[in-house]
Amino acid sequence: MTERKRKILYAALFILLTPAIFAGTAILLINLISCSNMEEEWKALIKEDILIDNTESDDFIYAIVSRDGVREYGDSFLVLRRMQDGSWSIEYENDFSGLKPWKIDRADIDDDGEEEILIAVRKTTMFDKEEKNRMFIFNYTDGVLVKKWTGSQIAGTWRDFYTGQLFSAPGCEIIFIEQTEDNSERIKVYNWFDFGFFMTAESGRYSSVDNLSVTGENSLQATIKDERGERTAVLYPGNGILREADEGK
Repeated sequence: MTERKRKILYAALFILLTPAIFAGTAILLINLISCSNMEEEWKALIKEDILIDNTESDDFIYAIVSRDGVREYGDSFLVLRRMQDGSWSIEYENDFSGLKPWKIDRADIDDDGEEEILIAVRKTTMFDKEEKNRMFIFNYTDGVLVKKWTGSQIAGTWRDFYTGQLFSAPGCEIIFIEQTEDNSERIKVYNWFDFGFFMTAESGRYSSVDNLSVTGENSLQATIKDERGERTAVLYPGNGILREADEGK
């Protein structure tokens, strides 16, 4: 093909594709503006509060807010609902001031088709007087918040948690960044069983673990740091152990 013919071909393709490109860009911009307006609208309902964390599900937003000005922990749990006209309304409120909630997520942990609400809190218990991160799990149905699991401890002392479908077994897993006695960190995976949790996999010890995500069935990714330095690693479970690819499954 000569240079002249190539230029003519490129020009023809540009003319043919330009309307589609512009149309796609316009739709993207409209969606971005719509999402931005929606976020501004529901956040206006809690403008007097400090938003600690939130998670969205269809027409609902579950939020942890601080009404006393403390930024590290929340003191209230809110459910915002989108009405038929597209506006937002606070449908439910609950006082969490004695629980120090700081993170919220959603996951269907028991595979019943309904997502549970997982809230990380920081508190003592009747049998453990040390203030620690603990996991509270609820269902929100028909305007009522129902406790599913508020046990004192799942994964020892942990710094953060994530959720995802790591295994093919029913239900999503809860994945914790556990802190050990020697100031190391490791990943521990737990599954729901009947009325509690059991550990299904754990990693070795690292100096730190961050930015964890489930990348597919039987694999997760995290930023880890150890004697080999800091790196992004993919870990695979096998026989209850999470290992990097070069460690063998």
